[in-house]
Formats: sequence, C-alpha cells, structure tokens
Amino acid sequence: MSARPTRTAARASPPGSRDDGSVRMALAIVVATVVVTAGLVFLVHTKSRQIEAGYHIHDLRQQLVSLEHQRASLEVERAALARPTRLAQLARTALGLIPPRIETTIAGFAGSPEDP
Repeated sequence: MSARPTRTAARASPPGSRDDGSVRMALAIVVATVVVTAGLVFLVHTKSRQIEAGYHIHDLRQQLVSLEHQRASLEVERAALARPTRLAQLARTALGLIPPRIETTIAGFAGSPEDP
C-alpha cells in the first residue's frame, strides 16, 4: 500500500473566507444597531424638547393671564386717581388752590405781541 497524500485540505474553503463572512455579518449588525440606537435617541430627544416647549407655553400663558389681571387693576386705579372731583379736592387741600372767581379777569393782548 502506498501512502498517498489526501487532499482534504484542498477541498476545504480557503483560509479566512468563512471568517470574513462572519466578520462582515457582525459588522453589519453593529452598524444597524448603531443606526437604530441613534434614531431612537433622536426621537427621545425630540419628544423631550416638545414636552419642555409645552411646559414653557403653559407658563407663558399663566404669566399672560396674571399680567392682564394686573393691567385691569391698574386701569381701575388710574381711573379712580384721575377723577375730576378727586383732583379738585387735591388741588384745594394739598396745593391750596381755589377756583377762579367769575369777576376775576386776566389782562392780556387780544392779538399778537408785535401789533401796536
């Protein structure tokens, strides 16, 4: 019997070809996982910004209502302070002013000062 070398090694796939396919598959899975994760992070970030904007809008609306109430209150106060009877009383008491008498006249020019 002669010892004949077997060619089982020649029939097998070339070295590294099987490993290249599994490495490519693993790399594709990693890339897909990164893309999906990045998309989900973006969605979560966008949703959190929407919620934050909603809270900010709510706060601004409350501030608007408060300022409208304050404006209405100040308008009522201004109207009360500008009443003619109150102003006349203040002029008499605080400033010592009196209403002009009917017989009081003011001398002045009827025309312009250049007219003789």
